[in-house]
Amino acid sequence: MQLDTKLFKKMKKIKSIKIVFLFLFTLVTSISCNDTEISTSGILSVNITNNQPDIRLLVSPAENTEIVTHSFELDENGIAEVELNIGNYYVEVFSSTFFGSTGFQIASDKTTQILWDSRNIPIVK
Repeated sequence: MQLDTKLFKKMKKIKSIKIVFLFLFTLVTSISCNDTEISTSGILSVNITNNQPDIRLLVSPAENTEIVTHSFELDENGIAEVELNIGNYYVEVFSSTFFGSTGFQIASDKTTQILWDSRNIPIVK
């Protein structure tokens, strides 16, 4: 009889420990899930080697290049950064000098780089 009582107490203690661990696991999991944020934007970084004073960049959705969503100029070094929503885009350079246009993609929390080389050809990285 005494052996059954000890065994019963031991099993009860193990069950209590399991419940405490389950509670702690649930608590830690729920706390870590609440800190998760989903980003819906990324960065477009532009660098033009042959910077001209009259350059203006126009960004459009790839699906409809007739709609301009962003228009911006470069700094004195030929560099600019713009935050865009995730998606597929097309960029055109307006200047008295010819610059090639290109499509590109913005991913969540990533930077897409476009470099116009010495021949004014865009390279997407």
